[in-house]
Amino acid sequence: MSVSLFEQANEMVATERRARAKLEERVGMLEKRDIDKRRRLERLETAMERIDRVRSLLVQTTEPMVSSVSAPITEERNGTATPA
Repeated sequence: MSVSLFEQANEMVATERRARAKLEERVGMLEKRDIDKRRRLERLETAMERIDRVRSLLVQTTEPMVSSVSAPITEERNGTATPA
């Protein structure tokens, strides 16, 4: 092979190595982003679970109050109101 063919081959190999290194760097960056997004998603899911637990506790504690407040009231003959 002539010197020019070796130079062309070496340049092609070097170009491919640079392209591969660039792609590997990009893949590494995307993998890091993916890990960060998964962590954020896990935190959000945990927060949503806490919100759901608090919401269910609030519903449980307010149900007796709501039922006692919304009990029908009847009026007696003397004008005073009493719960039915």
